[in-house]
Amino acid sequence: MGIPTEVDPDINSDDCYDGSDLPFDWPEELKEFTPSRPITKDQFIDFETDGKEPYPGYAEELADWKDRNDEFQRRVLEAQRGQAN
Repeated sequence: MGIPTEVDPDINSDDCYDGSDLPFDWPEELKEFTPSRPITKDQFIDFETDGKEPYPGYAEELADWKDRNDEFQRRVLEAQRGQAN
């Protein structure tokens, strides 16, 4: 059958994980990465494709956010496991 190439327009990815079933509040700062300085679309694409930072420290900021987000996700899974028992 192959890999789907189109996404159903009625599907909203935010609805798949809206936080309503979380055992605690999802911190605003972890919902979406916001760099400390504004960046352009072209700078974002350059970083994602070539690893070129839009400004010194951007990669570190993003890595820190990802680490905090991973830790939050781990806490959610642990709490959900506790609720299932």
